[in-house]
Amino acid sequence: MRYLLLLAVLLAAVSSLHADDVGKYESLAAAIKAIGTTETDLQVTDRQIVSAAVTVPANIRLVISRGGQLVKEDKGSITFVAGSNLEAGLYQIFSGFETGVTFNAGSVTAVYPEWWGAHPVQYGKPRPDSYAAFKAAFDSFGPSENGINNRGGRINLSNGDYYLSQTWVISKPCAIVGQQSALHPQLSITRLLFPENTTGIFVRTGYTTICDLAVQCLRKDKTGHGLDIGGTVYLERVNASGFAENGFNIVAKAAEGRNANCWSMTDCTAIGNGGDGLFVSGPDANAGVCTKFNGTFNGGWQIHDESLLGNTYIQCHAHAGSRKAYKTGIGLSVLVGCYAEMGQNSEIGPGTVTLGGVLGALDNIYPIVVITGDGNRATGIVAGVGLNGALTHILMTNFGSGYTKATVGIYPPSGTGAVLTPVITDGRITAVKIENGGTGYKAHTRSARIVPHYNGGFSADRIFVANRAAGSSRAADVILADRANTLLSFSALGMASPFDAFTWDENTGSFESKFRGATNSSGIRFVSDLSKTETGGRGKILPQGSVSFPNGFWIGGGANGRQQNTGTAAPVTGEHAQGDIVWNQAPSPGGFVGWVCIQGGTPGTWKGFGKIEL
Repeated sequence: MRYLLLLAVLLAAVSSLHADDVGKYESLAAAIKAIGTTETDLQVTDRQIVSAAVTVPANIRLVISRGGQLVKEDKGSITFVAGSNLEAGLYQIFSGFETGVTFNAGSVTAVYPEWWGAHPVQYGKPRPDSYAAFKAAFDSFGPSENGINNRGGRINLSNGDYYLSQTWVISKPCAIVGQQSALHPQLSITRLLFPENTTGIFVRTGYTTICDLAVQCLRKDKTGHGLDIGGTVYLERVNASGFAENGFNIVAKAAEGRNANCWSMTDCTAIGNGGDGLFVSGPDANAGVCTKFNGTFNGGWQIHDESLLGNTYIQCHAHAGSRKAYKTGIGLSVLVGCYAEMGQNSEIGPGTVTLGGVLGALDNIYPIVVITGDGNRATGIVAGVGLNGALTHILMTNFGSGYTKATVGIYPPSGTGAVLTPVITDGRITAVKIENGGTGYKAHTRSARIVPHYNGGFSADRIFVANRAAGSSRAADVILADRANTLLSFSALGMASPFDAFTWDENTGSFESKFRGATNSSGIRFVSDLSKTETGGRGKILPQGSVSFPNGFWIGGGANGRQQNTGTAAPVTGEHAQGDIVWNQAPSPGGFVGWVCIQGGTPGTWKGFGKIEL
């Protein structure tokens, strides 16, 4: 019975709401005046000219159907006061209103750029510029009831790609909400596209929320951040990609009107930007929290923190061809469970505390824990340092066995004054107690060691000559998995760059040997079933395991070595020696099988050999 009474009340309320059509009146202003204080749904079904200031009172809900529009002329404007409302779909309802539409606090719950004419990109057709519509939507937020004008609201963005020709400036608090992908929690199906040399979104003030949004630059050139943030923000599932500078640029100094203290972001990604994935800097960009950030293939550091007091990063991921994972400065930042792909480097500042995780493969200049005693093979690494480089965390990588007594030291001794005591439980070194953290230490996030592999043999990050005997000053280091795609490298004192004896080439889909950083230096290439370029002039890839020599090969050694290569004519450039041979890769009747150098020089004197029958 109670529910029937409630339903009767609701039906009475609905039936009491008066419906009217603005088309019956001379203008929208005339319709509002005639309605007076009656609760009314006022319908707009065609184009209505607004040439003077119009205020929609609290008793009116303006309902604009598809085809209905409010068209601005002269000094026309329209203001929705608290209690009023607007009902419309995702189509244009304001024409000519780059300015002049105001929603006061307590009117609509959200606005849509489509109301001002925003259109998603339809590929294959001319790209519409939605910048003016996005700006007008943001500018429509009016003052609150107490007259405070620095009030924002909520902007709902629809599924699709929207092109903005200029930076979208957010100058007062608001919430920008896109559409989340159903395929992955970190993906958005709302994307804002920007031209080259343009920052995507500039957040100039604090207390702004952005979620479920992708921001992308169409062409990476010289300047432009994905999001340039100068105020406290909350970012959730925001992606920045393809910008020339940083994906997320949080730089704040209160004296310059930028204060981003207590910023927050979660499940955000930065992919393929020219600078850092996430860059945080300044005296007022502190006490922020970043969780589950993914920095991938950015040209600079994936996470780079140069803030004054530090921030907290939890469960973040880094991977880049630049090998730059994490970098922190003087601030007292905390890294918890953060991870970098194999071969990535990190530079951790002396005030940073690192708990768990793997920040990348570093060289052996960072300290490792040295345990001596009567047991077997306990090892550890310095995983965290605090103020002035004092040790804060020791990570045991192998507990060992059979210990009754042990001592702990640090090698190499890059810091001073640390006092460490082993904790022995059932013959195992289960922890290292830090009695005194000392000073000057750096976090060692990955040890360079050889450990037993799960299926026998050994696995290693790097095998190096720790104490070379006399006469072996140039003995080569053997580097395993030292960087992305490199399986085996050699280096020695005096070498300009390491020699990659066995490396994976993404472009050709092959294993090959070459000097790091030198172009066209491939000596030998091993074809795999993933190879893309090695056809040998045939219509398909050569059989897996085939060997090719991209830059030719040498027969003989020392001064007797002679080069053989392929080409379509005798060389006209480069230095050659008598006896060098170029095989004709496009032989034809009457031509030659190849050419031989009969007199050394640049390019030397060449003659054809092996005349082919007509």
